[in-house]
Amino acid sequence: MALEPALDDRQGAPTAEASSDRYAYDPADPAPSVGGLICCISREAAPPGAYDQSEVGRRPDVLVYETGVLDRDLEVTGPLTATLYVSSSAKDTDFTVKLIDVHPDGKRYNIQESILRARFREGFEKEVFMEPGGVYRLEIDFHATSNVFLEGHRIGLQVSSSNFPRFVRNLNTGGNNCDETEWVVAENTVHHSREYPSHITLPVQARKSHQLPAADADALALRGRAPSSRFDILSSMPAPASGPRGHAGRRLDALATKVGEICGLGVRR
Repeated sequence: MALEPALDDRQGAPTAEASSDRYAYDPADPAPSVGGLICCISREAAPPGAYDQSEVGRRPDVLVYETGVLDRDLEVTGPLTATLYVSSSAKDTDFTVKLIDVHPDGKRYNIQESILRARFREGFEKEVFMEPGGVYRLEIDFHATSNVFLEGHRIGLQVSSSNFPRFVRNLNTGGNNCDETEWVVAENTVHHSREYPSHITLPVQARKSHQLPAADADALALRGRAPSSRFDILSSMPAPASGPRGHAGRRLDALATKVGEICGLGVRR
């Protein structure tokens, strides 16, 4: 699923045919954790689970990408990956991703989330800092999920640089964070062009009751746009009898085939 240019949050229309989206991440004002896989924090301070993410998505430091309305149920079962091409004014910063199920009533529920500190983009064994003006590829492990995005829903993705207190803030200095008292504001950029095609890879499952069409970019556009005409061929995996949450709790049948899925994504900020 390829990322696309910005949408105006009020009108839902493209603001410009841009090839990137920018925001400022200030560690003094991090994006708050709303639900999710919270650990080791009191439930009163940060309750875990699925919550409407709409308010978080209205922040100027959160990019919100969404597909068009789905014209059929779409099962996603298995590992998830976000591939982001990014730039930053800071030598180090974080990039967070959050998979969203957008309901017809406008509520946006979190499905899965993850983070990557840019200095560890080449592995956790070494630190590699960024240079101003450079463009860097980040492969963010989204872990896994099993969820059916129902007909009439949308698939969403929120991108930011903080999710606090779920994840410790990056102070953007390149230092140790834990022993620092100063921080800097990072001007961060997510690129989405033919040269830098940021996208997420979803393991879409073919269902016996509703066979997916052939893996054709036009047929699988789901009313979205695909500026790079790019789509990923994903290996289908056996679906579990029940999933961890929501609509995934129903019994799902999968075929041992390979299917491709692409949805154009628009961003709101």
